[in-house]
Amino acid sequence: MRILALTQRVPHRPDRGDRIRAHHLLKRLGRRHEITLGSLDDEGGRDAPWPQLNEFCRGRAIEMVSRAGRLKEATVSLLRGEPLSFAWFRSGRLLHTLLDWHRREPFDVAYVFSSSMAPYWLALDQKHPLPLVMDFVDVDSLKWGQYADAARGPKRWIYRREQRLLRQWERRLTELAHRSLLVNEAEVRAFTELLGEDAQDKVEALGNGVDAEAFTRPDGYEARPGRRVVFTGMMDYHANADAVVWFARQVWPLLLARHEDLEFEIVGARPTVEVRRLGDLPGVTVTGRVDEVRVHLWDAQVAVVPLRIAQGTQNKVLEAMAASTPVVATSMAVRGIGQPRGPHVKVADTPEDFADAVCELLDDPERARRQVMAAREMIRAYHDWDRSAARLETILQEAADAGGGKR
Repeated sequence: MRILALTQRVPHRPDRGDRIRAHHLLKRLGRRHEITLGSLDDEGGRDAPWPQLNEFCRGRAIEMVSRAGRLKEATVSLLRGEPLSFAWFRSGRLLHTLLDWHRREPFDVAYVFSSSMAPYWLALDQKHPLPLVMDFVDVDSLKWGQYADAARGPKRWIYRREQRLLRQWERRLTELAHRSLLVNEAEVRAFTELLGEDAQDKVEALGNGVDAEAFTRPDGYEARPGRRVVFTGMMDYHANADAVVWFARQVWPLLLARHEDLEFEIVGARPTVEVRRLGDLPGVTVTGRVDEVRVHLWDAQVAVVPLRIAQGTQNKVLEAMAASTPVVATSMAVRGIGQPRGPHVKVADTPEDFADAVCELLDDPERARRQVMAAREMIRAYHDWDRSAARLETILQEAADAGGGKR
């Protein structure tokens, strides 16, 4: 198949949620099919991705986007009555390139990663019919609803607007697509409840995996001295920033009162101003971007995932489990995992319960070891990239053979 893959960000480095899923699925599809990538780069060309992309892409159109340009497009989108996230990922040059490619040698099927990239497919489909497999990943309209619930003032109005418009587009794209995908069964249930029974037959779960071998702690590895808990994630992402601020302000003082030598590492690129300020607290380190996230997991006694806003499957939970680092997480953070509660993870939602759960693992190494073993078993049973990629290949082939969805 000639597959056009449209992704929000270049999937060359699997270091954040959207990149992780796209990278692993496309890498496996690229072993048997011809992948052409259309994507956007907002990192100024840092760490040129060409060698990694050459492993699975025949062709690529990657356009640079600036924050200033995105803000301008977002302003225009308010007048057009379209979602702000569509404007945030709009590039006229990228669309022109894709239209030219599709005119000269039409693709067999489009794999569109997130609703914000769907306008590119719509433009292509108007010129030459192109079957669509839509990977929503998460129910974005629900996520924006969570943002609105937590916001105040003008932001609440903007987030509610985004929630309403994205829900309209989720319904339309589901009607047009041959198949729509979400990251787990919980997302599928939420999606079909929003869109109605008509959506049920066209939507399914395609789970995330984790590269367990890459995250396995090497034999004989010696961790850095000291005892620490760690959070990993892109730190300009609102949900991550909210999580670490809550943990540092509400939970961390309770932990220091019981373990005064404990350290808290916030590991991830692009920390916001509010996150950077957490580095002034006793025992807290904000690392910024690091070369090897997994090393920080190997060096930690506990990984914390205190998300209060979340949709889909949290890769940071899976990666910590694969790294044999025991996890304490909120119920919001683990509801997208194959077995959200069980011996593989400790779940806590209040500051007191969260601190107690972390201390139980710090104070009882045998309990921590049992949790790690259960987590590794759960990873092997529920989160395998090869299985997900094989199912995606079948769906794409069916779409290509059928010639598209509803017109």
